[in-house]
Amino acid sequence: VKDFRPYAVGKDLKFEMNNGKSGVYENEMILKNKRSGEEERYSEKEYMNHKELWNEREYKFVRMDQRVVVPGRSASVTEQFDPTRKVSLLTNSEKSNAFITKLISQHTSDKELSLRRQVVTAKKMVLISAPDLRKGDWDRIDKWKSLQKYFDQKQIPCVLLTASSESVIRSFKETYHFEVPVFVNDATELKTISRSNPALIYLENGVIKGKFTSIQTPSVERFEKEFAD
Repeated sequence: VKDFRPYAVGKDLKFEMNNGKSGVYENEMILKNKRSGEEERYSEKEYMNHKELWNEREYKFVRMDQRVVVPGRSASVTEQFDPTRKVSLLTNSEKSNAFITKLISQHTSDKELSLRRQVVTAKKMVLISAPDLRKGDWDRIDKWKSLQKYFDQKQIPCVLLTASSESVIRSFKETYHFEVPVFVNDATELKTISRSNPALIYLENGVIKGKFTSIQTPSVERFEKEFAD
């Protein structure tokens, strides 16, 4: 089944974030003709250029409408995709992660870290999308841990994205001892990335090179065979 979503394999997120189009709109003045009792519509230019329309004895201003001349279009990947985390909520283990340490050092004045830019600029990056940690399929947690260890060794940033609350995130870490850095994002957007909970997304320079559902979670050997330089 072909994936038409903006997070499909082969999609360039830099493009998908910037392919929106601004609309063109025109203000229209709605005036009531006091003689005929009819409402008349004039463009803003017509209204400004015809002073007789300003005559309150002849016309009564009713309202101003906005007419769509050229429809606008939102970017395929909107601002809803913006994984963030407050620095104060990061665990010591997360702060000691090389990628997070560098991110904090680059944004020393920020109380909250955002990954939106890093996702499209990192040479390589792995996202684990898990909208609801409580409902995730974690039967393969040992495989996820092995993958994270491999990514750390290869200096490939790997983060988990979720819409779960901080209390659920803490409980998840205590239960599974999966010390991957966690960032929070809108649940609807995460479900757009993948319906699988969790799913693995591998990117190179913002382009999605691989995408795996929970059942398809690759072994380290398979991942290395498919994506190693």
